[in-house]
Amino acid sequence: EYIVSLLGGKGKVMEILGLKGSSPADERHKGFHDAITAFPQIEVVAELQGDWTEESGYEAVKTWLDQHPSPQIDCVFGHNDRMAIGARAAVANSKLSTLNSTLYCGIDGLPGKDGGIQQVRDSLLNASYIYPTRGDQLLQLALDILDGKPYPKETMLTSALVTPENAKVLS
Repeated sequence: EYIVSLLGGKGKVMEILGLKGSSPADERHKGFHDAITAFPQIEVVAELQGDWTEESGYEAVKTWLDQHPSPQIDCVFGHNDRMAIGARAAVANSKLSTLNSTLYCGIDGLPGKDGGIQQVRDSLLNASYIYPTRGDQLLQLALDILDGKPYPKETMLTSALVTPENAKVLS
């Protein structure tokens, strides 16, 4: 939805998928496509395969750019921040000066030196999305189930969009 907003409902988007067959990659892909379905002027020009690493994002985009010498890409959506950063590096190392206005969005919004929040603060990413796993909370839930204790049937995890406007506060 944020990408739709950034693009004003129209544009060409490259998606870099996470590890094939993993539930986060499947869910992020489905969520992205569900959000853009109502906007026929948003075209997905490429769905590239990555494996959650910066290197895989770089290589996938580099290979695609080698095969498509004059693309228009308005936004790169990486299924995580590392792949979006790898894509950004591949574009920066290409001969395509017309891609300076490309937007880069990722997911995970990790804190720390090279995390997504800092990358948004440093203007390397236009946005990220904090998607906490809350392993501690889920482990306690599993223990409660195994111990026969009552447990909530639904557990909501808090998430947040990281933008240049709130990245400093979130970090």
